[in-house]
Amino acid sequence: MATSSEPIFHGVLYHLILHGGSTTSTALALRRLLDEHGGTEVDSPRKATRVIMEASQYEKPETVAALKHWRMSGVVVTPEWVYSSIEAGVKRPSQYYSADPKLFFSSVVVSPGDLSSPPVLQRTVTILGGQWLGAPTAQTTHCISTSASHHTDTDSVTMSPQSFLEFVARKERLPQPSHCVVGGRKVSRAHFFCFALLAQKVGSDVQTKAPVVSVSESRPLPYLPYEVVAEIFLVFKRESLATPGPSFVRSLLKLTHVCGRWRLIAHYTAELWTDLHLDFHSKRPYRRLENIVTQWVERSSPRALSVYVRSIYSRAHNPVIDFIVANSSRIRALRLELPEGHFLPLLRQPSGTFPSLEKLTLVVIPSSATDYDPYEGVSRAEYFDPEFVHAHDDDAGPQIMWKDVRTPVSVFHNTPLMRSFFIKSAGMFIFNPSLLRLISWNTLTDVDFGHVALGILDAASLLPTFTSARRLVLRMDSRQGSFMPLIGRTTLPIEEFHWCGYGVIDDASVIAPLVLPRLKYLDIRDVVEDTLLSLHSRSAFKLETLKLTFCYLTFAGFSALLRDMSSLTVLELSKSITITDDLLEFLVLVHDPATIRGVLPRLERLQLITGHAHFSEHLMMRMITSRWIHTPLVKVRLSKSNRVVDTPVGQAEHRAVLDWVVGLVEAGLEFEYSLTEICPIFG
Repeated sequence: MATSSEPIFHGVLYHLILHGGSTTSTALALRRLLDEHGGTEVDSPRKATRVIMEASQYEKPETVAALKHWRMSGVVVTPEWVYSSIEAGVKRPSQYYSADPKLFFSSVVVSPGDLSSPPVLQRTVTILGGQWLGAPTAQTTHCISTSASHHTDTDSVTMSPQSFLEFVARKERLPQPSHCVVGGRKVSRAHFFCFALLAQKVGSDVQTKAPVVSVSESRPLPYLPYEVVAEIFLVFKRESLATPGPSFVRSLLKLTHVCGRWRLIAHYTAELWTDLHLDFHSKRPYRRLENIVTQWVERSSPRALSVYVRSIYSRAHNPVIDFIVANSSRIRALRLELPEGHFLPLLRQPSGTFPSLEKLTLVVIPSSATDYDPYEGVSRAEYFDPEFVHAHDDDAGPQIMWKDVRTPVSVFHNTPLMRSFFIKSAGMFIFNPSLLRLISWNTLTDVDFGHVALGILDAASLLPTFTSARRLVLRMDSRQGSFMPLIGRTTLPIEEFHWCGYGVIDDASVIAPLVLPRLKYLDIRDVVEDTLLSLHSRSAFKLETLKLTFCYLTFAGFSALLRDMSSLTVLELSKSITITDDLLEFLVLVHDPATIRGVLPRLERLQLITGHAHFSEHLMMRMITSRWIHTPLVKVRLSKSNRVVDTPVGQAEHRAVLDWVVGLVEAGLEFEYSLTEICPIFG
């Protein structure tokens, strides 16, 4: 509720969809009303808590399609919601201001005059989108009375029960007060109030302008010290790194084209040239880049280099490999996104080639994604741009990575500073056993196999070697069997563990040897409940983040697990447990005067997504309210079958729930509540 110190639309993120576009007089008036009372306009309905739409726009095909696409946590309301909220001085319940033309009592507040509250009238008003109040108040727009003398308020319309029911039968909107006319048409009392308010403000606005201090464009700015200019350049470089690609190279080169002094400072600031980003896909652009690469290496000397290359080169040998090998002793961080075959000359290099390497990322592009199709009508550079989507054949299924490599690879041996290793792919690859000795695994603190599947035997060889790992990401397949051979109890210092066991029948055999006493972050999918419970019992870790996908939990097992996790701040369950009233009741916190009783008192983020949701919305509201007030909860995602709103009564009840949801969102909670037949899994 708005207070004297809080604007009416505080926290409201709105987006306008009006007939005639966003520059009509109606749109300009709404924008001013919303902005002056604390609202904030956003450029997309996806970001809005309130999409303000006229009923005439609601059933247009493009609007219907967009509403399905937006998946809003916000609600669609008519402009009347804005007018009525300003008139009342507080945000009105949005379920009574639907833009759906079928709800033709939307924005209507009906009260009985000399009647009791006939159930049929009350039910009719509510089902058709209006609000029923048991007695006339300042918010009443229409009063039902058998005699006009019983209600003399000229700001509301008085009508007989018979007349009211005739409007219902004809499916017509109720009439507006006769004196409320704007632009030659009758409008609601709230609309007329806001129109008069704006007219008064326009008439009383005084345009005042502060004196403007002008600076002559011909007047030179004073020289900044060399060190200050160099630091500004480095800040600019760090900002440019947020958008890697050829634009980064061009951005830095532009610094040297401003003036001779800037060029001199830039050339002699070695740290400015230590990051090199290359994106090319044919011989001609590489020739243009070759001179730039040479300059980059010279200007950055003797500092270590960070090199990022993305290249789907058109020939068998990629010349960037020659550059990398020639400067390998200076490379600190290396990220290569290349077709599978272009890595082979690099993998054949001897041990000790990269003595300064600290971070290595290899992204393997499958051959099916390297064929250029000129009939797409774009250049080769545009065709292989990461943002350009084109079809390629994935029917071949998973492939063994670098299948032609049959001897152990040692190019990344003798890299004592190596701490981080990522191997990814744009397709489905299986790890090549010849790469088991690719790196000295026992020195790594961050290991990511998330996009390349390990066989059971490979995992049995590698797991005991991750003795320094703090973060480990593994993905398994059953190519080498479904049961891991015994490797003995293995204690690892892992703090963040991601595991996907899709296709591995006996996940317990993989997880069973692991003891993870330092674990704080667990993201696991495709395991059974017993495996998860045994991992926790052996390791006795205190998790902060738990993410489970396709983990087949029972309520009994899940509740037993959570009772011992008071440190948990993030809980995300995707298709792992059926959301029932028992589960929501289990998550409710009870507040005593001296303490808070219940599970997960530190929970900040909650996601429950499932294809089988059988819970009541009032219990959901109770659970979230119990946490929103007294705990650090900041984000919630829930899904529920849309069958609950198949009936008019269900729709009316659900509109009230949505209004409650939006109220929480505008109060600061990130809340996404979706009704769907096929539940999405959110990233």
